[in-house]
Amino acid sequence: MFQGEIAYLLRNLLPHGVALSECAIETTENVKVADVAWATRQRWESMADRVSCSVAPEIWVEILSDANTPEEMDRRRELYFQAGAVESWLCDESGHVCFFNQGGELVGSNLCPAFPRKIEI
Repeated sequence: MFQGEIAYLLRNLLPHGVALSECAIETTENVKVADVAWATRQRWESMADRVSCSVAPEIWVEILSDANTPEEMDRRRELYFQAGAVESWLCDESGHVCFFNQGGELVGSNLCPAFPRKIEI
């Protein structure tokens, strides 16, 4: 549920870009798949004909489950930032969203300030 709602919100709040579900991103540790991602149209057009993104979209989002460990999410965040992401978002099982950039946790998204801190479904 959260994956679809996050993609919907990104499409509506950031219409100058592309919202992607199950986005494959090339990293230094093989290809990783973000639950949701958002890329500017310019970035997307540079890689739209590829199976996986050679440069990470500006925003990537992971919907957390019991199977995700904090260490795994920290590592993914590091890999996606190395690949060019600007922000990483984590959505927990109750819909709360945490936003990060390379400097650490943010109060809200700098790229999408209107994005809610809690997804209501």
